[in-house]
Amino acid sequence: MSFGTVLARELLVGTRPQRQLIAAKVGRMRIYAALGYEIVHVHIAPHLDFGHGPRDGVEFADAEKAVLDVLYFHLRGRRYPFDVYSDIDFTKLDARRLKRYLKRYRNPRFVAFAKGLLELA
Repeated sequence: MSFGTVLARELLVGTRPQRQLIAAKVGRMRIYAALGYEIVHVHIAPHLDFGHGPRDGVEFADAEKAVLDVLYFHLRGRRYPFDVYSDIDFTKLDARRLKRYLKRYRNPRFVAFAKGLLELA
């Protein structure tokens, strides 16, 4: 699990998505909807499948990977119930881990966007 759910759980945003879970996975994008709930599995490349581990029996991304997932898919047009420019508390993130994670991204446009927003040198 990643995106807004993890950001809210880690207190990086105040708005928790209601009735929607978004998770990144290798493979085809899938959307499951029933009883007013929606589970969205977005596609990521195999080299970007990192930064997560089990917590209470469910795979959760760490805060740094969740932020990068949000920013990556924001550039691809996905919208969230919070503003990526002003509602995320980037000060709570581990800058060294973010820099290490960003080295794995091959899209220079995304890397420049993320570094600028996260104020990483």
